[in-house]
Amino acid sequence: DKLPSIRKIATLYNLSKTTVESAYSQLYAEGYVESRAKSGYYVSELFFDNYKKTKKPIPKTVTSKQNYLYDFFPAQLHKEDFPLKLWKRLYNKVVNSDVEFGAYPNGQGELELREQIATYLQNSRGSVKNRILSSRMDLLTPWNSWQN
Repeated sequence: DKLPSIRKIATLYNLSKTTVESAYSQLYAEGYVESRAKSGYYVSELFFDNYKKTKKPIPKTVTSKQNYLYDFFPAQLHKEDFPLKLWKRLYNKVVNSDVEFGAYPNGQGELELREQIATYLQNSRGSVKNRILSSRMDLLTPWNSWQN
């Protein structure tokens, strides 16, 4: 599907062309759109195909008139309902453990983080996981340039 031109969107929504160009550039960088010379921007076929495959039917919503005993609105949590003793005990356990806060033992970043990013990119853009888990992930952290 062809997207509207930069000028058309800028005029329609009263935006600067630079803002629209930046938005399209970001969508292009993330693989959501393709740029075709002298033709404009189009929704990426890869993204569109993945969307069609993963799209799940929206379940019918059932409205209920039932009142519940619990209010999960976070601003209304009563002090006596919060497990403060447990929270303090677990907090102290973590703080006093041998965890290196903010440190990257691997120069390429945490393996689990790189795996999750690779899975996300594989699902959203069809990127190849092996490329993502290789040294190309040096872009993840600014500390890598200091370690070289």
